[in-house]
Amino acid sequence: MLATRTEQRSAEEATELVIAGESVVLVPLRLVECFSNKWWRLNNLYWIIDEQGRRVKFRPNGDQEKLYDALWHLNIVLKARQHGITTFVDLYFLDDCLFIPDIEAGIVAHHRDDAAKIFRRKVKYPYDNLPAWLRRQRPLLTNSKAELVFSNNSTIYVATSLRSGTVQRLHISEHAKICKKYPGKAEEVKAGTLNAIHVGQIVVVESTAEGRQGDFHDWCRKAEGLAKEGAVLSPLDFKFHFFPWHENPTYSIHPHGVVVPTEVRAHLDKFQAATGVKLTDGQIAWYTKKVLLLGWDTMFREYPGTPEEAFNATVKGSYYALQMARMRQMGQVVDLLPHIPTLPVNTAWDIGHSDTNCIIFHQRLHGENRLVDFYYNSGEDLSHYAKVMQDKGYVYGEHILPWEGDSAHKIITGQSAVDRLRELLPGQRVHAVAANIGINEGINSVRMMMPTLRICKTKCAYLIDALDHYCKAWNEVTGDYHDRPVHNWASHPADALRTLATGFHFIEGVPDPGRNPAGRDWLRRGRRGAQAS
Repeated sequence: MLATRTEQRSAEEATELVIAGESVVLVPLRLVECFSNKWWRLNNLYWIIDEQGRRVKFRPNGDQEKLYDALWHLNIVLKARQHGITTFVDLYFLDDCLFIPDIEAGIVAHHRDDAAKIFRRKVKYPYDNLPAWLRRQRPLLTNSKAELVFSNNSTIYVATSLRSGTVQRLHISEHAKICKKYPGKAEEVKAGTLNAIHVGQIVVVESTAEGRQGDFHDWCRKAEGLAKEGAVLSPLDFKFHFFPWHENPTYSIHPHGVVVPTEVRAHLDKFQAATGVKLTDGQIAWYTKKVLLLGWDTMFREYPGTPEEAFNATVKGSYYALQMARMRQMGQVVDLLPHIPTLPVNTAWDIGHSDTNCIIFHQRLHGENRLVDFYYNSGEDLSHYAKVMQDKGYVYGEHILPWEGDSAHKIITGQSAVDRLRELLPGQRVHAVAANIGINEGINSVRMMMPTLRICKTKCAYLIDALDHYCKAWNEVTGDYHDRPVHNWASHPADALRTLATGFHFIEGVPDPGRNPAGRDWLRRGRRGAQAS
């Protein structure tokens, strides 16, 4: 805990306030003690624009008060929407800059429009509406659209990235979106800005979730783990803060006339049983209307009740979001799916050298494509993967590899992966998919195949996670998604499934669809077969 509502004073603040209080006309001496108390200042000095667009005096709500009391040096905040965390953190930092000399506070937003809006509404407006005496005591030396420099040599500014310099206060807003859409900026934050923060300063990284990827997810999970363990935090450990939807008192409506569907009721009953939270009828009515309007994925992402809900929501821009949702609804993602010893096991690969290698283990049963096992590793030679396959003891059918072209493996070893695997697995049937099947065509083949899939959750958890997170790259220029995938951890398992879909003719024994389009109808035959079975 850095401060309490009754104890937050520093020698610099007290000295500065005494100076400010020399003139009884400007600051009555009886108020000097009040002005030396940060919690009092936050409750009495600042005016903001609320969500209805009204000018109101800032009064911390319950979640803001909770964050104030629990604030640590490094803070990671997972939140539902509209808890006022951004407003509170920026006012906290503005107050530090006004009352402590030589403080530099930086605010990082995920794009320029948000940066401009944050600075205008949450920094500049509160300063412009301070009492006149305080603005006279803290005149601006620099007054721009992105930076305020005060007469005590303290500075607060906003940017979309901080490449250099050292700050004593750092607020990173919507960091999950930065990680997802602007990975280069996320790397700058980690390697540059955070690395330049000296021990004992204050950092707040906050966001709604954007799936199980990037630094925000990883930092949250690590910090949450430390919290559950009751670990004593060092100044270099993130402290985890979570603000779920049901803690916002405005998320409630009159329940009269609201019919709660069975699916919503079942979800909320399960949530209450698991968490011990007792929802009011008004909260249940509000949640019902929201989920019917937004859908489950958006609801989990924007208004999570638990960290698991937040991170399990489908990622925006995901190629297979609809298909994965349908598969779960149809019971195609199962806890256990043991391999059938009497059926051959086929493998589909994504080949890398320093990158991750992935192998999907597949069986075909009455038109159903069963993904019974999965393996991945990196930095290993193909001999390692051949041994893994042999150790599993499966009876193998076909092994399907991606088309290599000028792959790293071929360039480094001088031998194609297909030829090398044939040497390592003598007598096995090893193939490569056709060279003329494009990425988008392959993604469409996967989508067509997904109604026939059945996946083992226990052994293929990493693959399932990847299919949820395999998404389009973000185009900073157009503010929309590219028609090409992001190359990250999720692309390797997803590419292995694309290998299976585009090379399935080797398993079925039909002509190569890259040379004979008529061979593509195996997918339609497979779907009918799966439905019939």
